[in-house]
Amino acid sequence: VQFIPLTLIQVGIIFVHRLWTDKSVSTNKAHSPFTILTLFAIVLWNVLGENENYNVLRGHKNAVIQVQWYAAGSILSASADKTVAIWDANRGNRIRKFTEHTAIVNTCAAARDNELRIASGSDDCTAILWDPRTKNSIDTIYHDYQLCSVTFSHDGNFLFTAGIDNIIR
Repeated sequence: VQFIPLTLIQVGIIFVHRLWTDKSVSTNKAHSPFTILTLFAIVLWNVLGENENYNVLRGHKNAVIQVQWYAAGSILSASADKTVAIWDANRGNRIRKFTEHTAIVNTCAAARDNELRIASGSDDCTAILWDPRTKNSIDTIYHDYQLCSVTFSHDGNFLFTAGIDNIIR
């Protein structure tokens, strides 16, 4: 496996236009030159040189809200499909899927110096700490309002959360 340096991640919905070369606009949807294909994916680009796309990470069933670098060659993602995922960025496969949230997951974070600390925040008013070696949570922190952001302190010993109540905890 060749390692390609990752320097940019484009997240969200991919729209593919003009699947036919006929320039006429047809009223028949089966022959429309402007067919739109929607994918909920993370698109990886090598921005050195000609900005080529080299991988697409598929598996979320709704919009990808946030991505974070995780361990060497892997990515952490939060999605509106109520899941958090760890991806192998080079091979393009999902390594882990965490499913304990009951609403849209708005944010995810990984501790910088400790690969065993992952957190996520959701519209279900919880921040969940995950054990990446399993699919299970370590702890759940309950809030009164939806969470917009989670992050670890520089040393990874503290988790900070922020929600729509404008309070950082």
